[in-house]
Amino acid sequence: MLLTRVLTALVLAPLALVAVLWLPTALFGLLVLALALLAGAEWLLLSGVSRRVLVLPLLVLFGVGLAVIQWTEARTLMLWAALVLWPVLIGLVFAYPRSQALVQRRIWTLLSGGIVLLGALAAFLWLHAVPKAGPWLLIWLLFIVWCADVGGYFAGRALGRHKLALRVSPGKTWEGAIGGMLLGLLAAGLLAMFVPALAVLALPLWLWLGLAAVLVVMSVFGDLYESVLKRSHGAKDSGQLLPGHGGILDRVDALLAAAPLAALLLTRLPF
Repeated sequence: MLLTRVLTALVLAPLALVAVLWLPTALFGLLVLALALLAGAEWLLLSGVSRRVLVLPLLVLFGVGLAVIQWTEARTLMLWAALVLWPVLIGLVFAYPRSQALVQRRIWTLLSGGIVLLGALAAFLWLHAVPKAGPWLLIWLLFIVWCADVGGYFAGRALGRHKLALRVSPGKTWEGAIGGMLLGLLAAGLLAMFVPALAVLALPLWLWLGLAAVLVVMSVFGDLYESVLKRSHGAKDSGQLLPGHGGILDRVDALLAAAPLAALLLTRLPF
């Protein structure tokens, strides 16, 4: 299982980096939208939406996604909608299992899933289009989230004793969360110091690390909310598309939460 997980990551990570660095923002947005459609299908199937009617909400997601790629106004609207929604989703994590009744409602699944996925799409586009350093800012975010996931996984397996959210995700521990935070901060600091496109921004190291710490915490809540979604609908994984990882949604859940906040924070800095 671990070997399969590692091999899948070794294939997908370089492809993601090449796409971020080499594709223009519009084409990159189309690629992200395609992934959002796959994740959206998994989100809907988790909620019990029939495959026969799956195409209608996905067409809506596709249409709004094209608008987000094309128009700044749509991008801004979806980004702020996601920023407003995520505190609510975090509240549902803390309230679980009392929040299960709301999470199981199909209309909630449709609305929240659309806002989360389109908000992340908008965030990726905002970051990618930042003058001077856009693609590298996005890579900085990706590495923080990936390293936090890896650090959390291995620290949790080796040292995990105290449960982080027993009712939501029994496998997660405080030791794993701390390990993920440390590795995420290490990645954030090294990239900020040694990647020329980031170093030229001349931001102090403490600011890079502070931003990274906030984003790591947010990524954990993204993971936990997907756990709430899966538990509320009796599923172990969102899908089986990625060997060793489950579905697309299982792989991007942390990014879905961290990306809108990253876009808000990083695009407010005086570049």
